[in-house]
Amino acid sequence: MRFAVPLIPATLIKRYKRFLADVTLPDGTTITAHVANPGAMTGLAAPGSRIWLSSRPIRAASCRTAGS
Repeated sequence: MRFAVPLIPATLIKRYKRFLADVTLPDGTTITAHVANPGAMTGLAAPGSRIWLSSRPIRAASCRTAGS
């Protein structure tokens, strides 16, 4: 499969709130990633699973704080 941007390998820590997952990058950094496909992902959401991330710029709308 070919992707428009290079994929980043990571390890799943946990998936929560339907669209979010905590993951560990190869350098040991832990980040929260957006999960674009909120399906059940049965068998793929186990902690320790290898996953692949794509990097996209953060939209300004997603950075708003409460009351803005």
